[in-house]
Amino acid sequence: NMSRLFEVPQAVGESGIQRIVHVLMRHHEALRTRVFSLDSDWRMETTDLDSDPVEVVDVSDVDARGLIARVSQYTDRVQHHVDLSNGKTTRFVLFVTDRSQPDLLFVVAHHAVIDVVSWRILQQDLSHLCACVVESRTLGLPPRTTTMRAWAQILQGRAESGEFLKQLPFWESQGSGILRVPRDATIQVDNIEADARTLVRDVDFEITDLRNVASGADIRLHELVLAAAAVALGEWMGSALVLIGIEGHGRQHSVGSSIDLSRTIGWFTTSYPLLVSITHQPQMMDVFMSVRDQFRQVPDFGLGYGVLRYLSPDSEVRKRLVVTSQPEILFNYLGSHSHPEGVDGVGIVGASNDQDRAQNSRRPAVIEIGGGVSNNRLQGECRSNGRSHRAS
Repeated sequence: NMSRLFEVPQAVGESGIQRIVHVLMRHHEALRTRVFSLDSDWRMETTDLDSDPVEVVDVSDVDARGLIARVSQYTDRVQHHVDLSNGKTTRFVLFVTDRSQPDLLFVVAHHAVIDVVSWRILQQDLSHLCACVVESRTLGLPPRTTTMRAWAQILQGRAESGEFLKQLPFWESQGSGILRVPRDATIQVDNIEADARTLVRDVDFEITDLRNVASGADIRLHELVLAAAAVALGEWMGSALVLIGIEGHGRQHSVGSSIDLSRTIGWFTTSYPLLVSITHQPQMMDVFMSVRDQFRQVPDFGLGYGVLRYLSPDSEVRKRLVVTSQPEILFNYLGSHSHPEGVDGVGIVGASNDQDRAQNSRRPAVIEIGGGVSNNRLQGECRSNGRSHRAS
């Protein structure tokens, strides 16, 4: 799951929030999408709009100091009621406070129907609709862009056209005979979320200075972070080759095409393997630029890998990519994810935490590396299995 806790003006009120959520759910069909398995294939369909989409909880008897604790206890339970198969992919809970502070709106959605970019869209729409209610204006949103369902159909058509087949040699070259990530533990352990440990560090540079350095070397900030991570991993593993799974928001390929995802809520993530070669050079920036060049050689921002592996009508093509070594390291740069104090009176109080992940589910990688800009600082995050790797 992914979740956000928003502050909303009390002037909006319970009835106003109910109306707002109806508009949001009607406009963004991904929020009412059902995902289910049929004949060994995964299907998605849009469900009917819930007549009562918002759960209301009265917390007016709780003071400001105890409010977040009470809300957290309740929202942790709500997380378990998100259900892909019955259409309950998104839940809204309004916490009605006393008159001295804003009300709180908790929104949780399964990751299959929402991504990081979607939350920015959702906050903008929520802010706009709250302003409409307070100012007694008609509730409405800008025209819809390409829906997730239409995007999936277009992607299937491109897979059947065979246009990505020319990329197959590139993807097969990623990951053959690569070293596994070292473990501190000598015994095999299950790699589940319950054992995950997270280390977060702020980089001791102003983000403006880092961007200036990156710009001067013609290297984008996310490429700089990826290069630094690859170099550190190579030194730790004692290898000049590092296989990294790259995740991206997947919306780049819509630029300049008939697809417009600029205001679409959904999950469009690309995920693909990249075999990074660490070349020793006199200047570290030259090493970073070498990694940059390898990253820029990835065709179509990695879209073709997923299309060929999962959507190709040729079963042999799918099998050839399945046998390719799968990365034990996952890298995901989230861009700027600072929590604004508010947009038209709607601000983010809290974001996703470990409660969003089922504790018995398998983790996607042995080492997960994340990066992003938070409150004008570059922040790095590393998640690993506490039973496989000791903190140092």
